[in-house]
Amino acid sequence: MLHWSSELYIGEEISGKAAEIRRNLDEGKPAENAWLITLSTNRQNQLDIVHTVFLRQSWIRKSLPLIVGVAASKKEAMRMIETILMDSLKTHCETDMRAYLVEKHHTVM
Repeated sequence: MLHWSSELYIGEEISGKAAEIRRNLDEGKPAENAWLITLSTNRQNQLDIVHTVFLRQSWIRKSLPLIVGVAASKKEAMRMIETILMDSLKTHCETDMRAYLVEKHHTVM
């Protein structure tokens, strides 16, 4: 089962398709043209960008951490990470995006 943030960042290029992409991914169906932003599985990093094609591998599906964003391209995902960083700076005056997202989304990681 995939874990979605209650306050998902959604890219402008994908906004009309985000609900369908989420539903398809939850049902195990492919969503070829989407990228996910997740909390990093490695504590030395903050966030990961993962193409949805990798979710075809069951071990990745099972181990994927909290999904905090959906984008139409890797470039859009990078812009969304900039937005997350700016939100973190505005809220906490620091660059710890992971801590900001965990607090914002009321998720214990």
